Order: sequence, then structure tokens, then C-alpha cells
Amino acid sequence: EMCTDDVLCSDPFLPEPVRGSDAVREFLITGWRGFPDLAFGPVGAPYVKLDEDAGALLWEVNGTMLGPIDPPGFAPTGARVKGRGMDLYTFDGDRLSEYTTVYDLSPWMRAIGVLPEPGGRAERVGLFVQRLGAGRARRRNARSTPLQDGGKVAG
Repeated sequence: EMCTDDVLCSDPFLPEPVRGSDAVREFLITGWRGFPDLAFGPVGAPYVKLDEDAGALLWEVNGTMLGPIDPPGFAPTGARVKGRGMDLYTFDGDRLSEYTTVYDLSPWMRAIGVLPEPGGRAERVGLFVQRLGAGRARRRNARSTPLQDGGKVAG
């Protein structure tokens, strides 16, 4: 009811923006199912630009992953998340027509077990695997890159 029927929502947790009030509702339900104690609080006063029906808000959030996030199928971990972010809003009359949120997704990815803790063994193993892949990619790209002498391709 607070959004236009064709509201556009962009969030780092989404693989791509979603459009429509039903899609936004489902995204929010999924978030609160995974983090039922999720609490947002403003940091400072909101910025409102009335002549263009736009606004922005810096916020803090905290919550505990007590439920699943499905899709894609993440199981609850019990990990706490806290952080800051910013929302950008565009209104059509008194209803939200576009919503973009910006925040660091890495604490959320750690809470659901996708990213390892910084400095830990899992991070070191991940770095080793990434470096192996990067070395292979560099060698593959070097074989297909034109040479300085006449533009011939090596390989």
C-alpha cells in the first residue's frame, strides 16, 4: 500500500533489481524470515528534496539470522549482523516508486556462512584458490593477447 504497483527495488542482496509491489513484498518477507529481530534505526535526520519527491536516509541495522533465507536456500546460523547503510527514495505522490539501498554486504555474507571470517584458515584457503585461478587466467589471457611485433597472436 505504501508503494506504487510498479515500484523498483534495488538491494545488494538481490541478484538484480525487482519490480512490482508483490516482488518487493516477497523480498521483505524473505529478509524478515531470515532475520526476525531485524531492527533499523536512523542516523541523523533524513534528507528530503520536496521539489523532486526524493529523499535519502542513513541508517543502522542489527539482527540475528534465526531463520532460512529461501531462495536461495541458506540455513540459519544464529550469527548477529550489524552495520550501516543508506536508502535513496523516489516518490510518486505519497507512494514509493523507487527504492535503492546501499550497504556493505560482506557482514551479511559472513553471517550466513558464504564468506569466511577475516584472517581465518578458511580465508587463507580461499585466497590460495583465488591466486591459483588468477595465475591460470593471466597465462590464458597472455596466450590470446596480440604481440607488439605486427599484432600476431601467440599460442
